[in-house]
Amino acid sequence: MNFEKFLIDGADVRFRQLAWTPFSRADFERISAGAAPESFRQSDRVPLWGIAYILDDAVGFYVNASVPSSLSSMVGLKSEPLPAIDLRIPFTAFRAARYTRPREPKTRFGKFLSSFIVKSENVIELEWGTAGGEAFCVRVFAAQDTREFERLLSEKSGR
Repeated sequence: MNFEKFLIDGADVRFRQLAWTPFSRADFERISAGAAPESFRQSDRVPLWGIAYILDDAVGFYVNASVPSSLSSMVGLKSEPLPAIDLRIPFTAFRAARYTRPREPKTRFGKFLSSFIVKSENVIELEWGTAGGEAFCVRVFAAQDTREFERLLSEKSGR
C-alpha cells in the first residue's frame, strides 16, 4: 500500500496527519454518510483513530478497515470485518477550519516540566454545509503540530 494513496478510491493525498475523533466507529460511519454530528454523543474514552488528510479538492478524515480480533474468534464470537470510513468534505461545501493549539510554557521551569509531561492535542474543527443550508462541524485531535495542515488547507481551499 502506497502511503500517499491509502484512500479507497486511490485519490492523491497532498498531506496527512495521524489524528483521532471522539465519536464511536458506528456513529462516525453515520456522520460520513450524511448524518448530523451534533446528534451523536462524543467521548474521548475510546478514541477513533484515523488520518486527517487534504486532497486537491477536499479535506477529510479516514478510518482504516478493521478485522475482528483473534481473541473474539477463539471464544467463538462471529464478527464481520468493519469497513473503512471516509468522511470527505469537498471544498465546495467546506466553510471553515478552526485550530486550537496547546499553550507553550513561558518560564524555564515550565519548559523543563513540559519535557516530562504528555502534551495536550492540537484541535482541528472542520465545518461544512449541505445544499439544504445545514451546517456541520467535526472535531479532530492531532498529537503533532497542525501548522502545516493549516497552511496547506488554507492554500487548497482558499479559506
